[in-house]
Amino acid sequence: MQKDYLQSSGSEENEIDFIARIMMTSSLAQQLAIGGPKLDFIKPIHKRQGILRSLHHEFGLSYDWFLVRALSVLLTPFIPSVMVAHMYMAVAQKPSD
Repeated sequence: MQKDYLQSSGSEENEIDFIARIMMTSSLAQQLAIGGPKLDFIKPIHKRQGILRSLHHEFGLSYDWFLVRALSVLLTPFIPSVMVAHMYMAVAQKPSD
């Protein structure tokens, strides 16, 4: 059975974090559209930093450990950017008057 995350009660911290990450791109696009600029693209960036952050906060592994840094390099090609990106970059153009 597939869970409907939009209708979720939000009782678990990880569930809320998951919802926030999934909705990040669409809500950023909506917020930019309110101001009127033409949105060219939105791209998740700093994926490896996001993986390091997840390993630290969700699994309690220290940033300083060589093994954690090596693991983040190994995981980078396999984990989707939208799930762990540290930031999003948006490029938009202000409409000419």
